[in-house]
Amino acid sequence: MKSASMILSPHGDINAMSASWGLRKNGVQPLWGPSLADMKFSPWSIEASSHLWATHGRFSEFDVRSVWQRRPRPPEASSSVLPSDVGFVEAEWLQFQKNVFALSTHAIDALWVNDPRSAVDTENKLIQLRAARRVGIGFPDTLVSNDPVLVRKFVALHGKVVFKNFFPHTWQNTGNGRLYCPTVTVLDDMGAIDDASIVMCPGIYQRYVEKVCDLRVTIIGDRFFPVRITRNRGDAFVDWRPHTQMPDLVARACDLPAQYQARLVRLMRDLGIVFGCVDLAADAEGNLHFFEVNQGGQYIFVEDWLPDLPLLKAMCAMLAQGRTDYSLELAADITLARCRASDCYQEWSATQHAGSEGLLATLE
Repeated sequence: MKSASMILSPHGDINAMSASWGLRKNGVQPLWGPSLADMKFSPWSIEASSHLWATHGRFSEFDVRSVWQRRPRPPEASSSVLPSDVGFVEAEWLQFQKNVFALSTHAIDALWVNDPRSAVDTENKLIQLRAARRVGIGFPDTLVSNDPVLVRKFVALHGKVVFKNFFPHTWQNTGNGRLYCPTVTVLDDMGAIDDASIVMCPGIYQRYVEKVCDLRVTIIGDRFFPVRITRNRGDAFVDWRPHTQMPDLVARACDLPAQYQARLVRLMRDLGIVFGCVDLAADAEGNLHFFEVNQGGQYIFVEDWLPDLPLLKAMCAMLAQGRTDYSLELAADITLARCRASDCYQEWSATQHAGSEGLLATLE
């Protein structure tokens, strides 16, 4: 029986595309679709009785090693469904998908990256901060609020605060078609912001860290890939994410203190996830400050920065072997550069809208 890995993500996702290519190089069949309704997985059956529990699907002919639910989409009804029935059919599919995700390994006995229930919890920034407290990871004082009194008191206490939104969002200028998205904003004078604006929408207010650099730590199973990020003049960005494709960004592979890495291991276990992209900052005294872990984060752009970091190789090894303690020695010798040079990538790239890949790397 041929080995396979299931990937749930839109067809425009470069992370899914490169993993699909890499899995084939590892002798594993990628089953890639945006939702469980995709014909690569459907039809489905789950049998349950007092003496039987079994899941069947189109994937059943394979030995499924892993399920990477990177960016699963709400299922869409097939074109054969009557317009009047689309709402009902898609609602039923969505509930079925939620049921399968809730069962995870009880539905598909494989490594889930990440466990769907843990993934949903980890998207909650407050759950992340509580987990960080439990394992002894420090983070800047934080206020989540839409109360003007408390917000002004918090800013007055710390003098300099950053404002963050919960979720990426974009607006498009209907005149020129340009896209805009909110970024981290430094607040040191609340005089220009009225109470009504604060009450209108809750946000995340966090003590400003005087940092010397940022660190992006991509955690793939049991392996850590930390990267130090600065400007080319040596100082740190307020927020490096909008600058991922800019020439003034400098990225270098680095090491984490063993004690801090051990705490991140405990954080990942506490959250119940096996893959995540951790954002940290270091101050002049060498203290590390935790900001967040993105359980569905981008990592392709990091290998673009630093081609010697085997991020794609590690991800494909974990998915192909179905283990967090995967062996890089047993994995195919693949790189992102070889993926980009492949016919598979060229064919995929031709179907994508120009610039969409760069936008994704910036927003996520």
